[in-house]
Amino acid sequence: MTGQEPPSPEQAEAMAVQQQLAMQSLQLETMKLQAEVEKLQSEAAINIAKVQEVAEVSPQVRMAELQAKIQMNQQQLDLRRELSAASNEARKGQSETSAATKIATTAMASAKNTTPPPRNDRSS
Repeated sequence: MTGQEPPSPEQAEAMAVQQQLAMQSLQLETMKLQAEVEKLQSEAAINIAKVQEVAEVSPQVRMAELQAKIQMNQQQLDLRRELSAASNEARKGQSETSAATKIATTAMASAKNTTPPPRNDRSS
């Protein structure tokens, strides 16, 4: 493949599957981080209730870090979805162009192979 040819249907399908798996992996990572945030929020609430002090910032800092990471993962997931949609649209356009080219080639070959009937021009 020279880099200018469209991917074969098998390659396109494999690329789509890889993109889908990457998005699912990112979704799972996001869900895991959200669960960890909820756990830390619960731990922070327990600590605050036990100590009755605001001085305990470690879980709050960690929670803020995790929320920032969740936001980054969500943005990455959104970008991957956009890229996937753009790739699918490009593949669709390539397929349509290929089909149109094949139809035009067939039509031209068919027109070339059909000869017009001989003309009867009598100049008498």
